[in-house]
Amino acid sequence: MNDNLGHEAGDELLAAIAKKIITIFQEAGCYRFGGDEFIILSFDKSETDFQNKLQKLSKLWTAECSASIGSVWLEHAKDIEKNLSVADEKMYVNKNHYYKNRF
Repeated sequence: MNDNLGHEAGDELLAAIAKKIITIFQEAGCYRFGGDEFIILSFDKSETDFQNKLQKLSKLWTAECSASIGSVWLEHAKDIEKNLSVADEKMYVNKNHYYKNRF
């Protein structure tokens, strides 16, 4: 986005994505982690609720604007850094799968 339409357009896209994330994960903590990465700390009552929200999130993307999603569900999160690391690894697996199937 930044390369083709400029940084202002990229910033507007990130703001629009953040609004959509907040709409789906209304009671979660949503944070921009850096660049184009977001962290969502969701406190859903069940894994099913969490997965349903992820499904809604994954349906937002199009061929022109895609995203890789990494997630981890835990009943009791004791080590936030480890959990973020697991979700980050899953995000890169998802990203590699996307590019492998795209080309």
